[in-house]
Amino acid sequence: MWIFGNMEFLPLSLMLPNYLKISKMTISDKASEAILNNMVLMGRLMGMFDRSQQTVENWIDSKDMRLTTADCVKTIAEVSGLSEAEILEEEKVSETN
Repeated sequence: MWIFGNMEFLPLSLMLPNYLKISKMTISDKASEAILNNMVLMGRLMGMFDRSQQTVENWIDSKDMRLTTADCVKTIAEVSGLSEAEILEEEKVSETN
């Protein structure tokens, strides 16, 4: 608990409802295939991150969060023609009771 002047504040984690579901966005299998099968797209991502093809492929295999950044999603959409909804999928991380 934090005290500021005469006011006390609870940490945000204690104020959240107990039914809150925590999730994160990951790259979809469809987007992963688009990157692996399109060398123009692969090259754009390699240049964007200044990393090798092997590194980007490793990120795809591990569903690395760097592939879900706004710039990356925009590039995937522009080159592949996929929509943001087709590129990203929600991965459920945990659920509190």
